[in-house]
Amino acid sequence: MKNKLAFFAILSLSMIFAACSSDSDPAIVKEEMTSPVEEGATLVEETDKKDTEETQMTIEFMLEEEQLTINLNKIPILKNYLAQISDRKKEIEQMEINKLDIQSTESIYLLGFAKANDLYSYLLLDPTDEGHSFLLTDRAKFIEVLPSPDKNKLMFYFERTVNDKPWNLNKIMVLDLQSWGNKKLTYQEEVIDVDLSQFNTPISSVDWIDDTTIQASIPNVEQPTEQELTNWFNTGQPIKQVELSINNK
Repeated sequence: MKNKLAFFAILSLSMIFAACSSDSDPAIVKEEMTSPVEEGATLVEETDKKDTEETQMTIEFMLEEEQLTINLNKIPILKNYLAQISDRKKEIEQMEINKLDIQSTESIYLLGFAKANDLYSYLLLDPTDEGHSFLLTDRAKFIEVLPSPDKNKLMFYFERTVNDKPWNLNKIMVLDLQSWGNKKLTYQEEVIDVDLSQFNTPISSVDWIDDTTIQASIPNVEQPTEQELTNWFNTGQPIKQVELSINNK
């Protein structure tokens, strides 16, 4: 648990972008299976024949009809996390991986790791030749992913429980699939001093209005303080609609 807490502390300070390295081996390899297989995950460690001190570490995820192999040497944040864990076999068994249903020409996968109290850190994986990976959030529950109308962006919707409180906190973030970069959100009209890209307030619903505009439903309070949210929850949970624009700079 201490190792996980230390990892979360580092993670909270900086959300790290993990790009593929310059080596020829891809970071993520997808292989179609000819027949259904039992789902599961396995850590594979192989010593480099040319360099006996270099160990090649991969995780093989068996999905319903495909195998996804992750080269940990190309995804440092995942490799460094597992290096802190004594029982890596158990840790990997607790991971969850899902193919996102986003009607895209290429498959994209969401890996949940560092499980604690049914919350995960989430890593987005791209098994194309570019082999992108992107750390989305930590200590959260994945709720939904919504592609933009033009299919060039993905909006992720996460939730985090609050101890001894009757409400949960949410965050949204938008990933540009062309640059694999996080897009900044700005309010279109009135100035609201709450950042929806962090776990600052409940968000009851989100949706795309167009390719560059998002609508979110949040508590109708001046500030999402503990006292304000307590009053909000006890008085019928009134909401207000806010619109956010994608900052393309």
